[in-house]
Amino acid sequence: MIDVKFITSLGEKLEDGREKQLYLEEVEAAQVINLISQRFDEDHYHDFRGGFAINYREKPWNSPGRKQSASYLYDDLNRTTQWLTALSDLVGEEDQSTSFSWLDNESTRLQLNKRNQLVIEHESKSTKLRALKVDAKEFFTQMLKSSKKLNKFIGELSQRIEVKTAESPLNPVSKRLLEVRGKLDNLQLTDKIKKLEQASRKL
Repeated sequence: MIDVKFITSLGEKLEDGREKQLYLEEVEAAQVINLISQRFDEDHYHDFRGGFAINYREKPWNSPGRKQSASYLYDDLNRTTQWLTALSDLVGEEDQSTSFSWLDNESTRLQLNKRNQLVIEHESKSTKLRALKVDAKEFFTQMLKSSKKLNKFIGELSQRIEVKTAESPLNPVSKRLLEVRGKLDNLQLTDKIKKLEQASRKL
């Protein structure tokens, strides 16, 4: 009923100008290294971005078009991983509700009701997303499954960066790759997954 998968882009454009989105299973670490090594203008590099594609009853949730071909909304990886933190916090809150931001500065409210259902309400005037009421255990399970796959991919990406930069860590491309590796380390995704696993046991 609920499906959560990590989705990203490698900078390719569709005919209508939208970014072509790919599921993590369709992406290789070497492709991401190639992406983040390239400048899109004189001062800026492409970044590794992505988010969770959330589907409920086979219909996209974080996609305003609600069509299978529509683009999913997401922000940078720091905001994406706030899903894990917010879900973990939710279980520990006395009123079992919390708010967080995973898209721009817009707020999403999470609440656990007495029937152990997770209620998700995205509070935004500019982005209309329907409210969801789903089985909390199932949602946590799906989020953990997707996050673990992302964490494994980031681990592989980090190892490849280490190998690629070992001989010349001070050249511009190596410095860029090491900068990205630092950002990935700062996500503390392993710790966030552990906390979410502990929280899910209380459901």
